[in-house]
Amino acid sequence: MATNASFQYYRSKDFGRNLHKKKIGELLGIMSNTLDNHVKICDIPYLEYFMIYGAMSFSLKTTYPGLIIGAGYNHPAGEKEEGQSSDFQLGFYFDHTTGMPLIPGSTVKGILKSIFPKEEDAGEIKEEKLIYVNTILNKENLLKQDNWEKLFEKGNIFFDAYVSGMPENGKIFAEDYTTPHTKGPFKNPTPIRFLKIAPDVTFTFQVKLKDSDLGDGQIITTSEKLALFKKILLDFGIGAKRNVGYGNLTM
Repeated sequence: MATNASFQYYRSKDFGRNLHKKKIGELLGIMSNTLDNHVKICDIPYLEYFMIYGAMSFSLKTTYPGLIIGAGYNHPAGEKEEGQSSDFQLGFYFDHTTGMPLIPGSTVKGILKSIFPKEEDAGEIKEEKLIYVNTILNKENLLKQDNWEKLFEKGNIFFDAYVSGMPENGKIFAEDYTTPHTKGPFKNPTPIRFLKIAPDVTFTFQVKLKDSDLGDGQIITTSEKLALFKKILLDFGIGAKRNVGYGNLTM
């Protein structure tokens, strides 16, 4: 019997306490623990179900320790029973229909835009950011403080990234703990258990892009923008707790 991960995490009586133990077959109600053409959702092959017609795409894989998405959402917790793991304490982002984890398109766009210079950035930070993006484009001084937002203007659409590849063990979720600082040196810290995407899970990112006209005959093409966005994600990762290693991606 299939177990919609979103339903189990937010609605079931144990609030997804053992979700990290489930293989993909248990989550989608299939015999296989890989995502191939035999896996269907509403009679539509899994990969086609998430595929956006006309979109450009690339795929990246999570690395150790994994990826955290949706941590800011509230997550209910039941009472812990003897010999039982505590409930996950942080929220998580799922596709409502399939229960599969997704990286929201707004999150993808947000991390990409954060790499470009902002008004509040110090002067040297603005300069370093512009050098970084122009070096990737191999076009010196092309993008500037007053024109980079044209890369994201109307007509450039960022879709949710979906799981398109599995680790060998067939598990896309894993558990982890964080121990926040407590007030006072004599108080024992209380570990917080949370759900994460396991390492070696492949996500496919999809975007619809248009050429960006910067004026004076200077054009950044859709293929150049796609390569730029992919490189940013590889360099900076995505999701929560990136400052301690989560969210890193690889080819």
